[in-house]
Amino acid sequence: MKHKPYWLPFFALSLLTIPGCGSDDAESAGGSCTVVDLGDGTSAIRCPDGSELVVPNGKDGEKGEPGDKGADASCSLGEEDGKYTLTCGDQSVVVGDSCPDGFPLDVIAYGGSTQYAYTLALFQVTNCTWVRGNVVVASSAELPALMRRIEKVDGSVEIAENDLENISFPKLTEVGGYLAVYGNATLENIELPALRTVGNALAIDSNESLTAVDFAALEQVGDWLYVDSNDALEALSFPSLESVLGIELRNNEALASVGDFTALEEIVGEGDGADAEYALVLVEGNNALTSFGKLGSVSQIDGHVAFVQNPELPQEDVDALFEDIDVTGEKYFCGNKGGSACAD
Repeated sequence: MKHKPYWLPFFALSLLTIPGCGSDDAESAGGSCTVVDLGDGTSAIRCPDGSELVVPNGKDGEKGEPGDKGADASCSLGEEDGKYTLTCGDQSVVVGDSCPDGFPLDVIAYGGSTQYAYTLALFQVTNCTWVRGNVVVASSAELPALMRRIEKVDGSVEIAENDLENISFPKLTEVGGYLAVYGNATLENIELPALRTVGNALAIDSNESLTAVDFAALEQVGDWLYVDSNDALEALSFPSLESVLGIELRNNEALASVGDFTALEEIVGEGDGADAEYALVLVEGNNALTSFGKLGSVSQIDGHVAFVQNPELPQEDVDALFEDIDVTGEKYFCGNKGGSACAD
């Protein structure tokens, strides 16, 4: 049996320095950032959350030494007819802009690096809620609070190898690319209660302290739904999910229950030839799993299904799950409670 290759190729991170132009109160603060001329050739951009960014007036910051990739570059502020433009490197935004066409850049927080510059500061001084690029948080101790105002991301969201305890995007409704949360050793909670669509894969992988996830509103995943190797996660539920390419739940050591996929209408598969190659539902190596919910109104799966090595999941429940579903490929059932052993 083959199953869908587990990881999609995630985009290469650009490691950026993020100046401190945000605080934990950014989500609740209202109004726009203001500009105060300090009278010494610099101005302070002060935001409602109490954060402040001091930048030179009217000229670009000097580049760092050759080979430093502009690590010492600073931002500059220009003013014309009462409109202020913040420029960092070769990127500019209008202070207080509502971004009707979306914030045009990536929004990246990368802890511990002094390279490149300033997308988070540029985002902070706007009122943007729509990001045209990607959102990345890596090697950071906390999720920048200003990210919690994001409602839409055209690109992908990647949260990787941080020291975060909580991830919360309470207003995010749409991700055009993939959503990946992986390798966050201290992460306990993922809260995306408003998220409705993910255009590509949704991957939750190797977050060893993760105990709770909230995807209550999620309706569509354009590619695969992966949940793999989250050792403390005990329960999982996607009650609003209507459509997904395939489902893969593997090696979640404490996962005891998967709730009903109440709204699920289709498991799309790969189109022509899918039934000859891929398992479209793969549930494997979840040692504590005792119950797996119904697959909504799905009546046909054009591909393989596999429930293997789930020693506490009754095989009779697995059989009943697929009793009224036409599986055009193979059924691989072994290593479940009361079922046959898997071949070596």
